[in-house]
Amino acid sequence: MTCLFSFRTVNVSQVSTYQILIIKTRENPESGIQQGNRYSLRRDLCRLIPPLFSDKMPTGKLQVLLVNAKGLHDTEFFNKMDPYVIITCRTQEQKSNVASGQGSSPEWNETFVFSVSGDVPELVLKIKDSDVGTEDDFVGEAKIPLATLFVEGSIPPTPYNVVINDEFCGEIKVGLQFIPEEINEEGHHHHGEEGQFGGWKESSY
Repeated sequence: MTCLFSFRTVNVSQVSTYQILIIKTRENPESGIQQGNRYSLRRDLCRLIPPLFSDKMPTGKLQVLLVNAKGLHDTEFFNKMDPYVIITCRTQEQKSNVASGQGSSPEWNETFVFSVSGDVPELVLKIKDSDVGTEDDFVGEAKIPLATLFVEGSIPPTPYNVVINDEFCGEIKVGLQFIPEEINEEGHHHHGEEGQFGGWKESSY
């Protein structure tokens, strides 16, 4: 498969993940994919194509909607645990409120905003149990690849696996939106319109 990019033909393996939005695919008729149908391919492409051109890396704002979790391993024996989430985007870190007494099925419905610049391969969410007088217990973590988000622009609330020592220990539901930074004619940077999470704040699976 080849792609037309910047008015020249290049091998698809040489194209950055973040340039897929301006790629027009051309498939052979026997492939079963209609000519020019880039949308049916972009999810697979963004998983397979590594970033190439550093000047084309995404820059903008990453909005994270932390909805809830379910099926977590409760670290408390006599009471329900008090879970909270530490969200890490490269060197940036933000902490959710503590879902006091909500045990293995906490709800947060909180929104966080991170600045994105350069290569940001994934978002890391670490779930901990807030304890008084002792170190907070580690409940598990989820890692969310962001390549698809930079292509799609937004991903509605989706459950992601929570693991500990490579073992499944529940799910955490998160919605994502990327607002790219734009450069106007005067060369000034500004962000595009921020979308509304609106109906994303659904806590049921």
